[in-house]
Amino acid sequence: MRVDPGPPFPLPSAPEAMSPPQDTRPSRESRAATAVGILLLALACTWPALTGEQVWDDNAHITRPALQSLQGLSQIWTSVHATQQYYPLLHSAFWV
Repeated sequence: MRVDPGPPFPLPSAPEAMSPPQDTRPSRESRAATAVGILLLALACTWPALTGEQVWDDNAHITRPALQSLQGLSQIWTSVHATQQYYPLLHSAFWV
């Protein structure tokens, strides 16, 4: 006669088998607080742009008044140090 050894893993006892699964999702309030926090952070980061002010290093990328004349246009094309980075076609487009 052959004896059944049973399952290869322990079966849960009766109280554990009857307990409902636990919900691990964040609460509605927690999700709402996270959404409000992200919105406020995004608003704080973009506030200067929304009000028309310059942000971070905009001054370095805006064509200086000294380069806004015809002589400045030639300097954009001939001097490597006229602008922060040497992109004469781009700065010529800004000049126009």
